[in-house]
Amino acid sequence: VQDDVRRQFVSTVLDSLDDADQAFAPVIKIHPDEDESFYRETLEATGLKAPVSSDDLLGHFREADLVVTMYSNTGIEAIAAGKPCVSVNLWQPSILEKPYISYGPISVLKSTTEVSSFFDELDRQTLERTATEQIEYLREQYNLDGDPATEMASHIEESEAYE
Repeated sequence: VQDDVRRQFVSTVLDSLDDADQAFAPVIKIHPDEDESFYRETLEATGLKAPVSSDDLLGHFREADLVVTMYSNTGIEAIAAGKPCVSVNLWQPSILEKPYISYGPISVLKSTTEVSSFFDELDRQTLERTATEQIEYLREQYNLDGDPATEMASHIEESEAYE
């Protein structure tokens, strides 16, 4: 993803969280191929604040109430770990959505106004309902045997051990 897109993604989400009626504690979890310095420089240039982390993904899932992604498979992994997911994609069609985003119960926020409204209206009940809908979608559409959240979490832990 181009640097200007990543900057706009971070700025849009963090600005919306800052302006929301309730307090949020966002963390920027970088992709293994990214460098933390890009995000630190972006935060410094914009005056926005959030910790930047390259720590293990599963640990962040455990701490998170919501995962915000652009188009990554991280969203489906979050759902499998029992965390609701939302996609911010202001760049369609140049950035395509993953099938689980296009066809599932994942909110796709396509404008800065939609992002702001989403966070303004977000509450615990909405998070819980969304998590339930999304895990049900995963179970129905992905035909995973057993408990998909546990299986995906185990897979993530195993793959991180090899990094």
